[in-house]
Amino acid sequence: MKIVIYSKIALVAMLSICLAHGTAFAKQKKEKEDDETSVFNWGPWGKMVTPAAGPTPTMPLLLPSGYTYEPPIEPPIEPPIEPPVDNPQFRSFATYDRIEIPGDEYIYSRVPAHLQMTMTLGAPEEGEYDWQFGRITNASFKVGPWENNPSYPDRQSLAMEGEYHQFPIPGGGTYTYGYTENPSQPDNLHSGQWFAKLPWSGDIVFGYWSDGAGQVWDLASDNSQGYYIQGMTPTLATMETLAAGNVNGTYLGFNLNDGTLVTINMHFGSATWDGTWNAQPGGIADGFTMVANDSNGIKYVTGNVGFEVKNGTISGVDFAANSSQLSANDGTVTGMVNGSILGAKAEAVGGIIDITKTRNDGTYTGARYVDVFYADKNIGKEIPN
Repeated sequence: MKIVIYSKIALVAMLSICLAHGTAFAKQKKEKEDDETSVFNWGPWGKMVTPAAGPTPTMPLLLPSGYTYEPPIEPPIEPPIEPPVDNPQFRSFATYDRIEIPGDEYIYSRVPAHLQMTMTLGAPEEGEYDWQFGRITNASFKVGPWENNPSYPDRQSLAMEGEYHQFPIPGGGTYTYGYTENPSQPDNLHSGQWFAKLPWSGDIVFGYWSDGAGQVWDLASDNSQGYYIQGMTPTLATMETLAAGNVNGTYLGFNLNDGTLVTINMHFGSATWDGTWNAQPGGIADGFTMVANDSNGIKYVTGNVGFEVKNGTISGVDFAANSSQLSANDGTVTGMVNGSILGAKAEAVGGIIDITKTRNDGTYTGARYVDVFYADKNIGKEIPN
């Protein structure tokens, strides 16, 4: 039997057992007690063994017959772990549309994307009516698809500038709307976007992006465009406070591409959520829709697609739902909904829908539906058209 000794204390204990069988070793034990119990000296086991020839062994310890020594493994020294900084986090959701116009044919497709928009708003000036306006400078955006698809290359806008308008909202605050474009390009080739910013939403901005190509529809060309929402989340401490208070929140809003009405209920205490898209008096069902195939043969549906989420999950500042949590009264739904809570006080939510739906009546089967949505707790306030 091989016994592995990991410490001097264990070694001394075994020696004590052997010495207990006779008194002849008592005096020897007494004389060497200090050496054998010292944390700095291993007594006779610390003597080096000189080999007859060759290099010194890697473990030159003289041990009783049948015993071996293996040194303990020292744990690696790791730097201290710094606690994460609880700052608001940036979130972005977008759609990326490809519109192909080969001759007279119109082919459309849409996928989820990420987009980051930056711009500088100059100081507002007095307007002719009850609104103010100002100049936009240093505007640009980058956009790319979530999926690895060569049909949707990453896009980066040209440098843009433009003008924004601020309208007063009854009860206080202003609604900001603007448009940017590259001034050096012809009207049908500009890179442009519009955006809207609500007073209660902090750094939340939503709007439309486009590379501008193909705006003159009788040209045989392609166009990339879509809608987006971006903003900052609450801190995790804010989310923990909402959860500890068992707070519930109802958010009303719409899909940015198709205008479908959205209602989302957040249950922060249980970290769950539910929501409806295009809820009808008779249940969750489609309104007006259109179906077409893209150039790759993928079937897409657009318009007021109805579905609902039950028992979705909230994790930190983000929320999600998968196929098992999706349903509709007029068909079957699979896919996902991903989103984030936005605003310093969780005033709004936004995210992306990527589902596949089949209608029970056979109107369409296996059609993909993609859109980005925005909803907040103040959407009922009057906003200028």
